[in-house]
Formats: sequence, C-alpha cells, structure tokens
Amino acid sequence: MPQKLIRDDYKELSLSEVHEHLDDLYLELLSLVEQLVQCKVTIEKVTNEGRINCAKARYIQGPKTVGISKLPTDESQEFNALVRVEQIQSESACAEKEFQLKRYPIDKEAKFIDPIRWFGVLVPRPLQVTKEKFQNSLELIIEAANIQMQMDNIMVSIQKLKEQKSILCA
Repeated sequence: MPQKLIRDDYKELSLSEVHEHLDDLYLELLSLVEQLVQCKVTIEKVTNEGRINCAKARYIQGPKTVGISKLPTDESQEFNALVRVEQIQSESACAEKEFQLKRYPIDKEAKFIDPIRWFGVLVPRPLQVTKEKFQNSLELIIEAANIQMQMDNIMVSIQKLKEQKSILCA
C-alpha cells in the first residue's frame, strides 16, 4: 500500500485530495477484508484437518494413549512454550505494530520440550500431522490478527478524513 494512504495529519489536503485519499483507503480496506475472509476460511480448513488427524491418531492408538490423560497437570514438571507471540514494530504503512511468532529450539535444560513427546516416543503419523496443522493454524491466526490491525488503522484514517471533509465542506 502506498505510504500516502496513512497519515497523521490531513489538514493540508484540499477537498479533491481528501476524496482521492478516501477512495484509496476504501479500496485498500476492501482488499484487506477479502484477505481476512480468505485467511479465516483457511484457518477453519486447516484446524478441521488437524482435528480429523487427531481423531485418526486416537483411533489408531486408542483413547487412553491420545487423550486428556496425557496432557500436563498442576503436578507436572514445568516447561516453557516453544512458540510465543510477540508484538514488533511494523514495516507496513498500514500498521505501527504487528504480531509475529517467536520459535524456540527444543532444549531440555532450558525447559523447552516438544509436547508431542507427552504421547510417547513413537508417535503415530496422524498425530505428527495434527501438530503441523495446528502450527500452520497458529501462523494463519497471527496473519489474520495483523490484517485486522491494518484494517483498524485504515478505519481511523478514514474517520480523520471524514472529519476533514466535513470541515472543508462547511
């Protein structure tokens, strides 16, 4: 998106420039809405594929080996998440900040463990696919959140332009 679309100050613009900026922002907003809808559809698809593979793993291994009984409890040894969400400064013209995933390597000493190992050493392939699908889903969720933040920023700019337009028309 062109840098000119998002600005802090619209007071120096003429009425025709305000209209032009509004048109550009609305077009960009429509494009982002389309991206967001596509992203959410893909999230649903990938998540459903992960659930199906989890059900396959449970069917293959049995309900006792792939189930809630394998998840950590309050008495379990503490561990750190292998993936965390961070907010960083954005390079995009539409948003000041954006989210990104930070991945950590598996390191037992630093308490970064692979959660798939809770289900045993020889993990069935459908469970490994489940892990991959949910990791992909998480990346798509971050992408959707970033698109939503861009849309919010564009809406703020549209509101500022509408206020400037009403001042110029008065």
